Amino acid sequence: MTRSLYWLLAAALVLALWLRDPLIGLLALLLALLAGVTALWERFALAGVTYERRLGGRQLFAGDDTELVVEITNAKPLSLPWLRAEDEFPIEMELARGRLYASHRTNRRLLTNLLALRFYERVRKQYHLRAVKRGVLAFGPVRLRAGDLFGLRQQDRWLHHIDEVVVYPRVI
Repeated sequence: MTRSLYWLLAAALVLALWLRDPLIGLLALLLALLAGVTALWERFALAGVTYERRLGGRQLFAGDDTELVVEITNAKPLSLPWLRAEDEFPIEMELARGRLYASHRTNRRLLTNLLALRFYERVRKQYHLRAVKRGVLAFGPVRLRAGDLFGLRQQDRWLHHIDEVVVYPRVI
């Protein structure tokens, strides 16, 4: 996608010089500015972005509820027009409100947050979870994806922080 932008920029510049047309020159200048802005976002989109997951309890019984707090921080002077965070969840945990999406891995689902972050902004989301089955349940990893306003370039990063919850059988 970006190579076509560079070719279009070069063609507009050559055409502007050949025809000596200031409007085509202005178009070439705007395309150069667009290329520079998208390159800036591609390079620094996920720099200074943190994702933190805090679970209310590490030991539960089947059928118990717990709280999950997700905190996403953009600690840089560049805003993010869009950020997608996909956190892998065990299939044995249910979300009280909201939706968990299908994952490419078996017995896993994705908690997806799609949001825009201003510079130096922190977003905190709170979820209520219910343990359905017993076992040692692992949360994570998290895939962060961000890009420019125009959708021309994007950057991916995996955070391999794993949190575990032990779910005991229900006492009868």
